[in-house]
Amino acid sequence: MEKLPHKKRLLMRPGIALRIAVIYALLGGLWILASDRLLAALVSDAALISRIQTFKGWFYVLLTAAILYALVRHYIRALERREAALREVVRGVDVTIGEAFFPSLAWHLASALNADFVLICELPQGAPKKLHILAAHPGDNTLVTEDYPLALRW
Repeated sequence: MEKLPHKKRLLMRPGIALRIAVIYALLGGLWILASDRLLAALVSDAALISRIQTFKGWFYVLLTAAILYALVRHYIRALERREAALREVVRGVDVTIGEAFFPSLAWHLASALNADFVLICELPQGAPKKLHILAAHPGDNTLVTEDYPLALRW
């Protein structure tokens, strides 16, 4: 199976699509129920009801198109913010090599994510039930880079 570019995979996440669809369905159902009841209470002429129903339908289409636009724009902007934060992390660490790489990565991740603490670990080969700390931010001298036991449940 062909891998999709990162941006397309994020946009295709079922959670986002489902959220938009559920909001649309709820608003649509409420609109239909409320407007039909209001129309039946206010108008008794069948021909007039038919014309108002047409206008009501067009209003619904325009309103939901505007809401759909706003929701999609909101999610795209959120994705762009995440992408920009990731780009800042990459830009900050792309020139760092050697032993300074992981501390630099921890610092840039903390800055991009506005995090108080970042811990970068690895699972050593041959010891999958242990974490080896590579770097932390804020880096203090009390953090010992040794292996720590890890309880895995999968």
